[in-house]
Amino acid sequence: MTNEIQVKPEIQVLPPSRNLATRSKAALVPSEDWSPTNPQTVVRIMVDTASVAASGGGAIGIGQAYMFDNRADNGSGAEGTLELKTVAHPRDYIGFYIDAINPNLGDQLAIMGFSITSGDVFGGSAGHPVQKSYNYWVGQIINASNSAYRISCSLTTNGLNQQQFFFSWDPFLYVA
Repeated sequence: MTNEIQVKPEIQVLPPSRNLATRSKAALVPSEDWSPTNPQTVVRIMVDTASVAASGGGAIGIGQAYMFDNRADNGSGAEGTLELKTVAHPRDYIGFYIDAINPNLGDQLAIMGFSITSGDVFGGSAGHPVQKSYNYWVGQIINASNSAYRISCSLTTNGLNQQQFFFSWDPFLYVA
């Protein structure tokens, strides 16, 4: 005979809040415990490393990288393209991850840095993305504006004769 204790799970759902003070106090709700390691906005970059290597790097084009984010409900668009239009909120942390479409090739990708080409949602150095690991950077939205920014990356191919390629492109960031 086993002794089983009946447990009644109780889940409390808190409504989303636009009030930043209320949002930050909701740390008991895991999805609202926002930090540089748990950003509200996540941008994923998937790279066709074979195509980038074959083209020799530089400014990459259609079909060489695909971007998507978790902010479709905010109005983000152009998912799956190089021209992702991410819509975030002021004070949001925004994480950028880069990975290979085909991890079996063993190629290594790294984000090398970000440069603002127009606008400044990051507020200069206050929220400018910083490196947390070779394939993850995080920034924070400071200004309610729009920006175009350049992501610079590197690809190191796997194999007997490893090669390194540098490549970049210019997506968009909007603050609602």
